[in-house]
Amino acid sequence: MKNFASKGLVAAAVATACATILPGNIASASQVVAKLGGATNLSREGLTAAASSVVVSLAPISFVTGNTLFNGDRYRLTLSAGTMAGANNAAPAVDVDCGTNGSGDFKLEFQSFSSSEVTYLVKNVSGATNGKSCAFLSLGVQASSIASSSTVTLRAAKAPFGSQTFNEDTAAAALMLSTAVQYSLSLQAAWDGTVDYTASNSGLNFTAEDSLDTAAGNSDVIHVKLQSADLANSVGTAGSVRFVVTAAKDFKFLDNNGDGVCNAADLTASGATGTFIASSTGSAGTYSINSACTQITVESSGNMPIVGGEYTLSLAIGRNATAATVTTGIKIEPQDFANTSLLVTRSSAGSSTSSATYDACVWGQNGATYIIPYMPFNNTATGRIDPTVYVTNRGNTSATVTATARNESGAACTDMALGTVNATSTLNVGSTLYTLLGNCYGANTNQRLYITVNVATARTNTEVYSGANITGSRISIMNNSNAGSSGR
Repeated sequence: MKNFASKGLVAAAVATACATILPGNIASASQVVAKLGGATNLSREGLTAAASSVVVSLAPISFVTGNTLFNGDRYRLTLSAGTMAGANNAAPAVDVDCGTNGSGDFKLEFQSFSSSEVTYLVKNVSGATNGKSCAFLSLGVQASSIASSSTVTLRAAKAPFGSQTFNEDTAAAALMLSTAVQYSLSLQAAWDGTVDYTASNSGLNFTAEDSLDTAAGNSDVIHVKLQSADLANSVGTAGSVRFVVTAAKDFKFLDNNGDGVCNAADLTASGATGTFIASSTGSAGTYSINSACTQITVESSGNMPIVGGEYTLSLAIGRNATAATVTTGIKIEPQDFANTSLLVTRSSAGSSTSSATYDACVWGQNGATYIIPYMPFNNTATGRIDPTVYVTNRGNTSATVTATARNESGAACTDMALGTVNATSTLNVGSTLYTLLGNCYGANTNQRLYITVNVATARTNTEVYSGANITGSRISIMNNSNAGSSGR
């Protein structure tokens, strides 16, 4: 198994907060200095889901004037992010009394409001204004407007009477609040199974049972953990978890009835082809697969804790029979699961979709696989094209040879048994392949094919030559064994 670091995900919530800002100076060379023990940390998912009417209350904001004020001067407060708001999402049209005890010496009268700014007019100056305290008690910010902001700070400025120029604070802005992702998804163990391509089980099963799975049969497990941080007013209520694995790969061996289409019945039916096994914390839930056999969904009926909790889920894919008893079925394709998408949806009120992309590792194999990226095939009376394929086995034991083909439309011919190549021998499988392709695609057909050839022995012992016979003239076709160029 290999371990992976957590990645952040997106979910949902509703949040409010408040904090405490201690006094600073605002003057011609003014400052707002935050002296917080730490800013309130809000659930970013909650802010994302919040209705437009939800307001995060800012701390009571207090500052001390640092110079003489005159009637007609203006003060402006500016947030670094988000839309300023007052109580009940109204414009912050609240006057502020300033003085030794918060009242009586002069007034800051609400003047204008625009997005992240609110401006006040100095009025009713009745004495000395230096060192007087002003407290703004009812300012806030619309929750949804700061969902993508890691921090929200506040800066103040003053414009003298008759001037349109505001002198900004010279010190750093005051930290009002911060946000963080509430949910994170970590990949604890990736797929790392080995497809068994020995002669007794040529591609029909994995070589061994994954240690994380206790069900019968050989399978491979992907293991994930969803965690919820302890943030202010986190999302919703506990609910079930939907887990989706999307890989642009081939899970066709899960097509239990072999009809070429995957559905939920294929994942639960017992049979020779294959079955789906999954387990999770709590209850196992329900499983489904898309018709193209490329996307698997697990919905667990267990509850995901909201604050400071975690939920683990193991997804095992394999057959419900031991390797020794598997004799027929669709072969498991060795494949690289780079950039596999893991998608999580919390099935509770106020939730939303969460996703991350991982390298979910590789299904390897203990045999040899060769890719013929292009092979013409024609079995019409006038335009016959025969595939020419020779398999060489330099090893000391015989090996079965199988193939899978797909045409330009994606129609597949699977589990084509091409024969057995003896030890230290070469086998011509071209005529057998021609017959099987005709049986699969029908008579009088013209195809351009992608062919995978599997040989149940080590790659160091094998070699494949591929070509085509076009009306008596042979051409060589490159594959990842001969790696040669096309030519007559």
